[in-house]
Amino acid sequence: MRFRSPENVIEEIKGLQGKGLSSIHFDDDTFGVKRKYIEALCDGMKKHCPGLKWSCEINVKLVDEETVSMMRAAGCEKIEIGIESGNNEILRQIRKNITIEEAFTASELIKKHGIYTQTFFILGFPHDTEETMNDTIKAMKKIKSDFIACGIFTPYPGTEAFEFCKQHGLVDNGYDVSLYNHQSVDACFCLNIPRERFKVLVSRTFKWVDRRNYVNRLKRLVSADSFHKIKEVGISKSIDKGVRIIFGR
Repeated sequence: MRFRSPENVIEEIKGLQGKGLSSIHFDDDTFGVKRKYIEALCDGMKKHCPGLKWSCEINVKLVDEETVSMMRAAGCEKIEIGIESGNNEILRQIRKNITIEEAFTASELIKKHGIYTQTFFILGFPHDTEETMNDTIKAMKKIKSDFIACGIFTPYPGTEAFEFCKQHGLVDNGYDVSLYNHQSVDACFCLNIPRERFKVLVSRTFKWVDRRNYVNRLKRLVSADSFHKIKEVGISKSIDKGVRIIFGR
């Protein structure tokens, strides 16, 4: 990891605000990994970036009362957490270094502070079975999350996961990486689930996730917070944002 100084980041944010931007997203998988760094960054945003709204992705292990409270006070309005599996054995195998119980606690804590919560899950790890995938689906149904992003395990050439799949016959020498992504229902890299069965399970789950996300978008439109924002930004902009929320744009 390489770190820019908090002062350098704050100066860039101020420059963006000067161009009329009011919200930013820290697209950084390691955001908050150093406690003192996030403290300095939040303190700087509070002092020098008035009115800023921002979002980030953070590791489940880093979510605690003090950190989330500090982020909220600095203008954070959305936090994304990667959970991947609802089964602790699968989480151990992929070296995620969290448990599903810790993920539930982290999500509840973020929601408690009124921050929009997005969670990431992945179906079809090489050692997944129907039972472990059902654990993941149950976790998606239980988690306190405003939006669920669900994808399919896809090994990248050059990685340890790819070599494992190659050694176990899940990919061959003719593997065309351009044909697969995390939403390709034709992809299947499971040792324990037949391809056609996997496709049925994934398609069913994707449909459920889409329905849940759509319902949550509608709930956002009629929430008390939405009425407050209408007064804040005006009716015209609020209608435009409402349309984008409904259609997921």
